[in-house]
Amino acid sequence: MALFGNTSSSTSLQTSTNVDISLDVQVPPGPEDSISDIAFSPKQEILSVASWDNKIHIYEIGSAGARGIEMYEHAGPVLSTHFHSLGKYVASGSADKTAKVYDLEARQATQVAAHDMPIKCVKFVNTPGGEMLATASWDKTLKYWDSRCTMPPPNSPQAWFLELTCGQHRNLLQR
Repeated sequence: MALFGNTSSSTSLQTSTNVDISLDVQVPPGPEDSISDIAFSPKQEILSVASWDNKIHIYEIGSAGARGIEMYEHAGPVLSTHFHSLGKYVASGSADKTAKVYDLEARQATQVAAHDMPIKCVKFVNTPGGEMLATASWDKTLKYWDSRCTMPPPNSPQAWFLELTCGQHRNLLQR
């Protein structure tokens, strides 16, 4: 039997642990539960860690090591995190069915999106109209949230998004 192209019948797996970890940076204190996602800032040496402890942990990574600089919470496990291209905003999606954006300068988290089921993935994406936040959910929808606007609470009269559901799309503009 061939295992990944190897036709030898006496296939053995090597268990080499000869890895130099002397330059590794440990991130203290770590999350209290499993890590579900990480993201690095495109502009600074900053790491965002999403965890099942319902928190986003934000660390500054430097030559002296890592130090926690910010933390914010959701009401459920955080499944995804992503940085805006400017590096000053961190997005997070949670099993609590919400997405938040944390402003690193203002040191404030704002709920910017909601779905009917947990949000599995958040990404800032470039579009011809500017950078938008995309959220994907277990409710089988993908929504794009306009990040150029002041982000109102979901379902408010100012909420604007493009929703894609099972191969169909529709523009939703609520006034």
